[in-house]
Amino acid sequence: MSDSNMGAWAWKIFTIALGVIIMPLAGWVWSMNVGVSDLHNDLGDLEARVTEMIQKQAEADANSKALISVKKDIEAIRLSVTATKTSVEKDIGNMKERLKDAFVRIEGDIKDIHEEVSDDQDKTLKTIRLLQRKN
Repeated sequence: MSDSNMGAWAWKIFTIALGVIIMPLAGWVWSMNVGVSDLHNDLGDLEARVTEMIQKQAEADANSKALISVKKDIEAIRLSVTATKTSVEKDIGNMKERLKDAFVRIEGDIKDIHEEVSDDQDKTLKTIRLLQRKN
């Protein structure tokens, strides 16, 4: 074998060795790059979902606070209505008593008027009889 033949063989062996080493490394690098790209895409999707979930949680917290506020308002209204109901019932009781008293007074006044009218009728009848006797 000659030197040029030997150099060609050395070059062929070197390129085969490089091909055996570099090609699998290139494939590995390529697959790693694809994997990293997939992870990057997944991470972007996850970041968007996390942001969306944080916004939903903030909305839920705001809604929860609003519901608590509404619940407190309803309880305050319930207490106010109860107090108003008690006051109205008390006022109605007082009005009933005052009406009873007024009716008792009216009945007494009617009896008095009736007695006065009866007395006046009696006097008028006596006067008419006296006048009739004189005539």
